[in-house]
Amino acid sequence: MQRVVLGMGNDCWNMGQSVNLDDNLTFSLNSLYSNGPLGVRVDAWAVTNRGAKDPDSGDFRHGRYDRIDVKGSWNFRANLSKDFSVSFEPVLGITAVGTLAMEEAQNFVHQIMSLYPVYLPHDFDEPSVYPYVGMTLSATKKISHVGSHIIDATARFGTGNAVFFESNHEGALEFSLRDRETGIRTLYAFAGFSLSNPFSEKFTQSLYTEKLSGFQYGYGISAGFLCIDFSRSVRNDFGYCFVSADFMSLCRERRFKEEDFSFRTGRIRLLDKNFEHNSLSVPLRGGFSAVLKMHCTAGSPSLGTQENGITTVRFKRNYSMNSACVRYSKGFFRENLLSVYAEAGFGVSFWKYWRQFNMDPSAEDDRSEYSRKTLFFVNAEAGIEILPDWFFIADRARYKMLLFGGVHFFPDSKAVEKICVEDDSKSPGYDFSGFAPYFGFGVHVSIDI
Repeated sequence: MQRVVLGMGNDCWNMGQSVNLDDNLTFSLNSLYSNGPLGVRVDAWAVTNRGAKDPDSGDFRHGRYDRIDVKGSWNFRANLSKDFSVSFEPVLGITAVGTLAMEEAQNFVHQIMSLYPVYLPHDFDEPSVYPYVGMTLSATKKISHVGSHIIDATARFGTGNAVFFESNHEGALEFSLRDRETGIRTLYAFAGFSLSNPFSEKFTQSLYTEKLSGFQYGYGISAGFLCIDFSRSVRNDFGYCFVSADFMSLCRERRFKEEDFSFRTGRIRLLDKNFEHNSLSVPLRGGFSAVLKMHCTAGSPSLGTQENGITTVRFKRNYSMNSACVRYSKGFFRENLLSVYAEAGFGVSFWKYWRQFNMDPSAEDDRSEYSRKTLFFVNAEAGIEILPDWFFIADRARYKMLLFGGVHFFPDSKAVEKICVEDDSKSPGYDFSGFAPYFGFGVHVSIDI
C-alpha cells in the first residue's frame, strides 16, 4: 500500500500541553513516501537559539542552523504467531547541515503573517554533508479488535547516527488503533525515553539535543487525508506538532459508511483571544457523547528591537484550556449541502496561563508568570456543517467544513478573569460575568472504524 505524506511541523502548535520558552526546533518541512516495506523520508529542520546562557563561559549566546535529512529504509517483518510479530528496519541516508535557506523561508512567512522577522547568527557558515545510518527494532502484540481495526501494543528501540555530527537513541511503548487492511494507525499514544548526543562543539546544537533527551510522551491521529502527530518532553516542557496530508488516501477505495467517532480542528475566538481548537468525540447512547477538547494559543507574535542583527526583545503569552466533558447533540436540518446541529454539555476544564516578559534570559526584565486552575463549566453550541456527505471522503474518513458559535458558562468567573489578565491593569475586553461567548470555524472529520 502506497502513501505520499507531505506536511510541516511547528512548536507553536503546542496542543495546550507545552510551554516552549524558546523555539529551538522552530519549524520543519516533512515528506514521506512508502510502498510496502520501502520507506523514503525527506525532512528539513530549522533550529534556532534566541538566547541561552553558556554554562562554560557564562555568556548569553544566540545562533541557528539548518538541517536536511534524506533517508531510505526497508522493513523486514516476521509473524511469529497469529497475534505476535517482530520487525527490523535498517535506515541509510545523508544529513546536510549549514545555511540552507531556512531563515529566508521563515522570515518570508513571518512577513506574510505580519510577524517580527528572526535574524540570528549562523553556527555553520558552509554546508556539510554527513552519512546517516540507523535501525529500528520492534515487537508488536495484538490485544483486541474493533470493527475493521486492530488494537495492538508495540515496544520499539531505534538508533540513528549522522556520522561525526549527531547520534539519537530512543525506546518507547506504543498503543495504537490500526486499520487491519492498510496497517495505518488511526489513533495512537506512546511513552518512552530519548537520548541525543552532539558531536560538534556548536552551542545551539548542544542546546537543542538536550531538549530532545529525556522521558517523552505523544499521540496522533491519521484521519484519512489529515494527519496530526504531537510529542512532548516531560523534563523541559518542550513540545512539537506535525500537521500533514496523506495524498494517496484520495486514491484509495472510499470505505466510509458511518461515523464511529469524530475529530474537529480549527480556530475559535474566545475571551478576546484566538485559540486553536481540537476535539475528539466518542458517541455513547441516545445522542450523548464523551468529548476531549484542547484549546490553546500559540503565544504572542515576536515583538521588540534589533541589535547587531539579533532580535533582543520577545514577549510571549500562552493560554490553554483542555477539557473533558459530556455533551448531547441533535440535528435539526439536513439537506444535500448543509446540515444544522445544536448541542449542550458540561464538564471540567484545566486552564493554564504562562507569560514571559522577555524571552531573552539575558534581559534585565526576565520575569515570568504561571498559573493553573481547574474549573467546572457548562456550554451550549450551534453550528452548520457544509458540503454534501459524498463530496470529500478519504479512505475511512468524511470531511465537512464547520461554522459554529456558542457560549461557555464558568460559575467561578473571578478565576477565569484572573487567568486572562494581560498585565497589572488590563483584564479581558469586557466585564466578565461568567458567560464567555465564542465563535469559530474548522473541519469536522467523521471516522469509520
